[in-house]
Amino acid sequence: MVCTTASDALLTLVEGDVGLNWANQREGWDQTTNVCQWFGVTCDSTGHVVEGVDLAGSNFEGMLTTELGCLTDLKNFNMRKNNLYGSFPQALADIASLNKLDISENQVTGSVPIFGSKDLLEVVLGSNSFTGKIPDTGFASLHHPNLVWLDLSFNKLSGSIPPAIASMEDLEILELSNNNLTGSIPATFGNLTKLEDLFLDANSLTGTLPLSLFTSTSKLKKLWLHENLFSGTLPQQVSNLQDLLDIYIDGCKLQGTIPPALCDMNVNIDHDHLVGDNCDKIACPVDSRSMPGQEHHGLGSCEECPDKTRAPFLGSSTCGTTRQRQILIDFYNHNNGDEWAGIEDNWNNLSTSECKWTGISCNGNGYVEKIELHSMNLSGSIYEGLGYLEHLTVLNLSDNALTGLLPVELSLPPLTSLDISGNRIGGAVPSVICQKSDVNGNGLDGTFSCAYVACPGGTYSSTGHATMSSACKSCTDEDSIFLGSKLCDSPGGDSSSKDLTDGFIIGLSAALAFVAFGFVGWFILRRKGHRSGKDNATDAGSATGSIVYGDARKDQADDENTALFDCTVSAAASRQSTSSAAKSSKKEVWLDVPRI
Repeated sequence: MVCTTASDALLTLVEGDVGLNWANQREGWDQTTNVCQWFGVTCDSTGHVVEGVDLAGSNFEGMLTTELGCLTDLKNFNMRKNNLYGSFPQALADIASLNKLDISENQVTGSVPIFGSKDLLEVVLGSNSFTGKIPDTGFASLHHPNLVWLDLSFNKLSGSIPPAIASMEDLEILELSNNNLTGSIPATFGNLTKLEDLFLDANSLTGTLPLSLFTSTSKLKKLWLHENLFSGTLPQQVSNLQDLLDIYIDGCKLQGTIPPALCDMNVNIDHDHLVGDNCDKIACPVDSRSMPGQEHHGLGSCEECPDKTRAPFLGSSTCGTTRQRQILIDFYNHNNGDEWAGIEDNWNNLSTSECKWTGISCNGNGYVEKIELHSMNLSGSIYEGLGYLEHLTVLNLSDNALTGLLPVELSLPPLTSLDISGNRIGGAVPSVICQKSDVNGNGLDGTFSCAYVACPGGTYSSTGHATMSSACKSCTDEDSIFLGSKLCDSPGGDSSSKDLTDGFIIGLSAALAFVAFGFVGWFILRRKGHRSGKDNATDAGSATGSIVYGDARKDQADDENTALFDCTVSAAASRQSTSSAAKSSKKEVWLDVPRI
């Protein structure tokens, strides 16, 4: 990148017909006008150094260019609500003087850049199409000690929330909503004592809510956690948040009740007009659902679930059936039952009792007690509705092609045996399942461990979970990320495949070394035979002479080499005898060695 003037750098934005048309409708934006007089451009007090570019909502269409990095004194850059596309140039992110940057509501792609300015106050990248992970150390106090506002919401980001974000103790607004984030809320977020707005909604975040968020020193005003996979309960300590205005937890997997002290606080006032008590403004209670037609689901006007249905979590907008036959039919459809292997057609036979379906066992009262469908090509995520089978004690879905996360709903039935090993299930075992006694012997010795349910990612055991006599072992393979692995390198495969592969490689290496050694020895002896034959034979090029050389080699070899090379020499003689005509014109028979 060759830097010339600020005007040259900015004019790279408007190259092409579309850009020129935009520029022609704005003041300046040509080489005949001082750049400090251009539309959207501000300069320092001298009137010569560009310090700000503000083209928000100006119908600009184009890409951010590398040449923008030449604006080395740039402090503020705002191109919000335009039609930007392409990736974010690292040269722009590297500007050391940058204070505020806002390119939200565009179509910028690629990974989130790492910024070089320690003076950054605001980074607003929301409502774009950024992909990949949030940089582990890209947003930390070491790089941005003064950052106040970080907005990465409404993108396509994946992975977990970097704990390093919690080191930026001046942070007041953190927006990570509407991405594909997984993992849990870092407990270190409690260090963000100046944080006022925390938006984490509409992701796939799991785990329990860290108590460190709910201290009396917290300044939290808005806490949006809805539409995630958080489990456990809403802590009583949430009522410590004296400045709290909004809290949304609907659409999660939280059980229990709303703390009464929180219900008495003046929160979610935007929903005061809805019918219901103060707790309903936060989330509908367990076994109820929100009335249809509301802007915000899972709270406000709530009604009890109809008969034979339930809603086991706070803030539900629907109630799920508890009719076991319907649950099994939905399970079959959800997990691509038409592709299952080894089942009879009884799953599709409406006249047959579900207790007679392949893999289903019922107790004496006709309630489904066991589901055993291992190695039957089930695919997709585990159907959450299985958790509504109120008498289910055994669930074996091992060695299939299941993906996704382990549903929190499996904490609901009285399971004593759960096997999800040999699949490609990610994430972590929900803590509420880890705390269930008797699942695979969990808690029998007085302690509870998630490993008894399934070995965590990066570990394995022959059964896919720990036992009282066998712990999960660590993997060295960084790609081993699935729950319930029976080996490290190939989840869902034969548990002995790694050993077989290692053995095959060792055996193959030994065999190749053996053949190479044999070939060298055979070659040396063949040359000795050629020299001997050259002294005694009258027709070195004949087929007979060639065979005699082979016999001579055997005579000259030591006894310990005779058995080793016998097969090689015989094979060479056989190949020579079948091609004697082709070799009869060759003067040096010893060159006729086999090619491998």
